[in-house]
Order: sequence, then C-alpha cells, then structure tokens
Amino acid sequence: MKQKLLVLSLLLGLITSQLFLSGCRGGSGNDFATLPEADLQAFVETLSDSQKRSLAQNQNSRKQMLDQFKKMFGLAQAAVAEGLDKGEEFAKSSTLDQVRGLAVAFSKKNETFQVAKTDIDAYVGAHQKDFDADLAFITKNSKQAPDAAQIESFKAQWGEMQLRADKARQAGLDKDPGTVMQMKIQRANLLANLYSNKLAEKFKATDTDREVYYKQNPELHPDKVKDKVALLADRLKKGEAFEKIADEINEDGTKGQGGDLGWFGKGAMDPDFEKAAFALQAGQVTPEPIKSSFGYHLIKVVERRKAEAKPAVAPGTVGNSINQVAGATNDGAEEVHGKHIYIGTRTGEEALEQLAQEKTKRAMEDVSLKYLVTAPADFAVKVDGLKTPSGTPALGSGDAGSMKMINPNENK
Repeated sequence: MKQKLLVLSLLLGLITSQLFLSGCRGGSGNDFATLPEADLQAFVETLSDSQKRSLAQNQNSRKQMLDQFKKMFGLAQAAVAEGLDKGEEFAKSSTLDQVRGLAVAFSKKNETFQVAKTDIDAYVGAHQKDFDADLAFITKNSKQAPDAAQIESFKAQWGEMQLRADKARQAGLDKDPGTVMQMKIQRANLLANLYSNKLAEKFKATDTDREVYYKQNPELHPDKVKDKVALLADRLKKGEAFEKIADEINEDGTKGQGGDLGWFGKGAMDPDFEKAAFALQAGQVTPEPIKSSFGYHLIKVVERRKAEAKPAVAPGTVGNSINQVAGATNDGAEEVHGKHIYIGTRTGEEALEQLAQEKTKRAMEDVSLKYLVTAPADFAVKVDGLKTPSGTPALGSGDAGSMKMINPNENK
C-alpha cells in the first residue's frame, strides 16, 4: 500500500512543491474568517494516532497549529479580495488537488484496493482531453517537454488518481467532515501562496531600487566588480601567476586550489562562462573579464580532450560558484580542464532581494491585522487511552517538549 500512496504523492510533486492539498473552487473571503473548534477537531481526526497524541500532549504545538492556520486564513481572505480565486492558476490547481485529496482519503480507508492497468487505460482513453489539459498545465514551466516515457508514467499516475477519487465520491468521502475541513484548510493554503507570490512580485527590486542601492554602496556595483577583475587581467599580463591571483582573490571553493574547476563539458556551466571557456585553446586565458550570472571571471583553459560518455561534474563537486547544471552529460564531445579568477556580483543582488523580502514580510503582517480570523484559544484532542487525572480525555499537558508542525499528508 505504501507503494500505491507513493505513486499518488509523485503527482503532487509535479503539481507543486509548496502546497498541501487544495480543495473546492469558489467561496468568499468570509469562508476563512472563522476557525471553529469543531472543524479543528474534525481535521485532527484525519491525522495519524502518533500525530494526535503529540498534539494532545503539547499545548505549544496546538498553539503553533492555530497560529499557522490563522495566518493562512488571513492571507486567503486577502487573496479572495484581490480576486485570485477567480484565476486560472487557482482553478486548475485546486481541481487537481481536490482529486488527489479524495484519492488519498480513499486509499487510507481501503489499503488493499488495487487499480488494474486496463481500467487506467480505459479511463484515460475516455478522458483524453482532460488528461492533455492537465499535463500541459503541470509541465507549462518546464524547460523541456516531457518525453514519451514521462508521459506514460504521468498517464498511469493521473488515471489511477482519478479512479480512486471517483471511488471516494461514491463512498461519500467528499462529504466526510474531516475531509471537508482538510480541503478548506488546504484551499486556504493555495490562496495564501498565490497572494504571497503576488506580494513578492510587487516588491521585487526595480531599476530605481538598484540605482539608489548602488549609489549608497558603490563598491558593490557590477561595473566596479568588472573594473576590479580588469585590473587582475593587467596583473596577469605583467607576468603574475594565474593560480597565485586566484588563491588571493576567489570568492568560492576554488580559492586555495589555484582556481581549479576540474574537467567539464558543455551543458555543465553557466552558458556565458561555457562559451568563453570553449573558445580558448590549451594554455590560453580570456583577455577581458567574462560576465556570468554569478559575477566576473578570468578563465584559463589548462587542457582539452575528447570526453567519454559519462555524467558531467555535479554542482558543488569542487565547491565552485559557476558549476550549476545537475546531471549534465557528455556524449563523447570535447571537454576542458579549466581554472578561473572570480569576483562575485551576488552580494548586491542578495541585499536587494533581502530588502524585497522584508517589504513582503511587513505586508503579510499587515494582512493579519486587516483580515482577522476568529478561532478558539485552544482545542481538545481526543486520544484513546490518554486521560487526565479526572478521567476526561486529555486536552493537553502544557509544553511537553517541541513537535514539528503537522503535515496533513504525512502517514497517509
């Protein structure tokens, strides 16, 4: 059964890595203005026994859960006010996630249930347009179109998920209080993420922001960095050793290694860096600074050779900042052994990103003040065999240690 649930979970990873389940479409911001204790208890009943026991014994964990849900519901209200619940992203994501949520709920209650491949093929064949639309939506941001094997794998997952969701509806699980509450919480999570993403886009650093920042921090301006690297090129022309300057200057893991990047083939590096490196012959150095997405470089090619078909150097293998493509392969084409002298430009950009994140955080805090959520200060968690001295089900025993936040999908 664990294998079946794993297959279902793979689809969620394709849909989104940030969201829990999401549920029904529609509704208003007022849907998220209250968080009744009965609804919280219904949600808790969908958790594993160990999760419920941990919640029952730890008041601080229950408070963290309440705070998390209240923040989520407040952002969801703001998202509805902005009309984000009317967009295609929400509509498609929530529909897909509702199906997955029902499939998981059914699987949890029917651990021995199996779906035949013939049934999956028949379902997909009868709903080909729906399948094609979902595949296009899920892969729309992929750099490469899925190949035939990936499409077949997704088809099997998608068909099984749809069939299990149908079984869940037939069993009335879509009306189960715990499932309904889980869907509501998870729909709020989708809306909250859409709203926070909109804020992040709103506060992204502008050209004016950059101009002001670099005026205040001129030494971090990319042009200044380029000038510094150009001066290093002059030192090379005067006869200083490439490796000596690299060990003095480099801002990545190649410092102390003479700037050595090892052997790499095409597709393993930043494109601009790669283009400059492969234009050099053995022993040559770029005469001018080369700009990459990481900063400015002087590149030296030590050797060139025909590569065997094998994986290229993985990111972080030599601790450098330029190698960035995981799983890039050389198919027998040429590769080079390179070194670089490197000064980064990320410091200024990271500072601007941090300022944008702080603005986003403040805006989200303002939302929690504007869009209030009525919720109990605490809620009862009923666990068989766990009782207070008076014999009543335990509400909790205070801060009995810490517990990670509840993931609704865990142990399902």
